[in-house]
Amino acid sequence: MIYLFHGTDKAQIQKTIQDWEKAFFDKNPNSANLTKYTPDQINLPNLISELKSLPFLEDKRLIILPEFPDKIDKEEQKKLAAEFKNLPDTTILCLISYKKLPKTTNPIHKELIKLNKKDSKNFQIKEISTSEKSLAEDIQKIISSYDKQISFNQAKELAQNLGQNSIRIHSETHKLATYSQALNPDQTNITDQEINQICSYSTETNVFHLMDHITLGQTKQAYQKIQQLIDNGEDLIKIFYLIIRQFRILTQLNSLSQQGLPQTEIAKITKLHPYVVKKTTPQAQKFSQNQLLFTLNQLLQIDRQIKTGQIKYSTHQPEELQAQIISLIN
Repeated sequence: MIYLFHGTDKAQIQKTIQDWEKAFFDKNPNSANLTKYTPDQINLPNLISELKSLPFLEDKRLIILPEFPDKIDKEEQKKLAAEFKNLPDTTILCLISYKKLPKTTNPIHKELIKLNKKDSKNFQIKEISTSEKSLAEDIQKIISSYDKQISFNQAKELAQNLGQNSIRIHSETHKLATYSQALNPDQTNITDQEINQICSYSTETNVFHLMDHITLGQTKQAYQKIQQLIDNGEDLIKIFYLIIRQFRILTQLNSLSQQGLPQTEIAKITKLHPYVVKKTTPQAQKFSQNQLLFTLNQLLQIDRQIKTGQIKYSTHQPEELQAQIISLIN
């Protein structure tokens, strides 16, 4: 039997595998017939040999391959997929991918789709993915368990800002509710201020918020945001290159929105997530195309000066680069 679990809900996929392990050990305590590999442990010939071996003193062997389709090259995937039809009935193989796998370009997924059509009992594929709606509802449930409330729109935006990573979302939501209970025990509703103060966003999300200050010409707030990121251990050079990327996106969105294209079409052309287009287009529309091109050119000049040593930068001496970034806002 072969099972492929794939999708973006890492927490749920991990729980599914834990449940499988528990069920196997409940039936076979202290079993020597369960093997859970890591990608760097896999030697394909040895793995194939183990898959074909009969279990020791038991009726089933369970082999779990976390991240196999994610970390192993396509040639090795093809070699393993070619063996799927030859595995004994005593072998149960669980393959795990923390991505939504393409049906046509992933050799393992492609082969299992063919086998599933002929034998859906022994060859199964299950996608376990998150949606914005389900993540927002999860956040609301966690918050309500602390006798607090958060609006659906707040929860949805929080999930998006946390990168739709379910494990991180659960952790940050519990932290948010705990702090809100302690700091504002008489207040039922979670506020935007609490979310921004307590939740640890990704660097990309923080740079997006920094861009809000830059767009509005808020020098003081932009400086404070950059300083906050540095204090939190973020590398200023990474922040700088994310700002360049963001200005490139702003330039694209400004040009396309001026052509009167709808946001759905813009998302297809730019290959950006629709949420990114929706959130970033208002920023882009605050500039003219000439302003964006001028600022982008300034950023590229700073990049050249860093690489030629005209601007000195290190993690211990970020002041020169920091000053150059702030100068763009003035």
